[in-house]
Amino acid sequence: MSIMKFFFHMITLLFITNFLLMCCLVKRGFL
Repeated sequence: MSIMKFFFHMITLLFITNFLLMCCLVKRGFL
């Protein structure tokens, strides 16, 4: 796997994780 593909994959996973975390916080009424 190339460096760019690995970097893009990690950024995508981080973005998805943050998005899901924000959804959980909104559902609990923290935001």
